[in-house]
Amino acid sequence: MNFCSQVLGFLVILLIGWMIANVLSRTVMVVLRRIGFERLGTRIGLDRLAQRTEVRPNTVTILRRIVYWFVFLLVPTVDALRLTVVNSILNELIVHSPNVFVAGLLLFLGTLAASFVADIVRGATAAAGVGQPHLFAAIAGCAIIAFAGLIALEQLQIAPALLNILFTAVAEHRPSAQADAGDASP
Repeated sequence: MNFCSQVLGFLVILLIGWMIANVLSRTVMVVLRRIGFERLGTRIGLDRLAQRTEVRPNTVTILRRIVYWFVFLLVPTVDALRLTVVNSILNELIVHSPNVFVAGLLLFLGTLAASFVADIVRGATAAAGVGQPHLFAAIAGCAIIAFAGLIALEQLQIAPALLNILFTAVAEHRPSAQADAGDASP
């Protein structure tokens, strides 16, 4: 009797989860399309990446499906079947979801800035006739993405001691010629 009531409760929760997942995923799709996420995804190359990996849907559809399956399957199933370990992990994910959102936003904006700066560097070096414009653009873009990645890791609080050491080393780094000239005593 107890198991049967749990299964029935699971099915009811699954039905409600399905309805909520549909509404929430459609809302995510509408909001992302209204803010122009598809254009931004195309601008920073997410659509090209999806084409290279042979993923058919665009970025908005992929995000919509992630939200749908997360809400539909994971949350109600774990709660209904009383899987306490998985439930506590999900609760931790929900608690940290604002940090994950901010880290994702930082990565997205960093990628957008990297694409913008790479285009500027490519145009400037091509106009000046200096070296290889594509190489300089790639270096500038990679540097910005790496910096955005480090900031996102800091936001997620992943290896904060290591990141603090890295930031300190970069901030205190002085070229040796300046250090030698500044340390010379009469």
